[in-house]
Amino acid sequence: YDSGANKLKFYDGSKFRTTGGAEVAATAPAGLATGDLWWDSTNEQLYAYSGTGYVLVGPQGAGTTVTQMVSANVRDTTNVNRLVIKAIVNDETIYIISGATFTTPQVMTNLPSAGYNVITLTTVDTVCNVVQSFTDTLFFRLPPYLNMISDPEECTSDETVDFIPVFNEVYQSHSWLINGTDQGSTNPLQIAQSGIYDISIVGYDSICGTSDTLTATYDIFFALEPFTVPNVITPNGDNVNDRWTINTNEDWDRFHVILFNRWGIKVFETNAPTFNWGADYDGQILTPGVYFYQVEAENRCGITSEEGTLHITY
Repeated sequence: YDSGANKLKFYDGSKFRTTGGAEVAATAPAGLATGDLWWDSTNEQLYAYSGTGYVLVGPQGAGTTVTQMVSANVRDTTNVNRLVIKAIVNDETIYIISGATFTTPQVMTNLPSAGYNVITLTTVDTVCNVVQSFTDTLFFRLPPYLNMISDPEECTSDETVDFIPVFNEVYQSHSWLINGTDQGSTNPLQIAQSGIYDISIVGYDSICGTSDTLTATYDIFFALEPFTVPNVITPNGDNVNDRWTINTNEDWDRFHVILFNRWGIKVFETNAPTFNWGADYDGQILTPGVYFYQVEAENRCGITSEEGTLHITY
């Protein structure tokens, strides 16, 4: 405050300049905009108008030696314009950000633990000898971590492929989805049939009311017992063991069965894994005896073959 000229001035780094948006009055002036300054000539105190009220910057009235001050508008992380005023009052740097006053530009600290933390800010006015404390509760949320552990082997011989949930304390619970269908929160999740699956794990944060989903696609193929070939049939019409079939649960890319009699004549042949043969050949039921089969099948796990004898009896 320049008491000689009765003017409020700014220091621009080289000299003091008279500026608009600064009022000298005995009472609070009307019509000020956010960031405008008022020198209270009665109490010799400097105020900044925050848009809703006046913020005390500090006492300063030393003739032509006035408070140094710089103001600017900045945009915060929420894309809101904030007025920032930096002033030096009695050799102490004061920051005013949209009405909130700080003695340092920012304060950073590590919160003690995830969850609710009580934060207390204590301000000390050494001029007026006033101490004030402000308390607020902040919820500190750890960065979320959500994953699933599984390493299915190609052509696994295990009975199931297991999926294990992995997540940190951000999530209070989880659930599984298989191809979009809810499977509950079983641990581990188990797959027992070959196929291509979209496996999803969903983590639920009940405190913040949010959830996150991780999805991965797995091509699972079980190398099951390839097939079982019966070696006796009795095609006598009693509907008991009358027909010859091979028991297989495998998904074959290529399948071939051929049956010969004792003289090497082919009496049956098929490429269908699920055949059902009634011991007929050339329109007639074969005579009892010993016949010789060859089975060869192929899938992504390789080629499987077997040779043996089939007894036809009545």
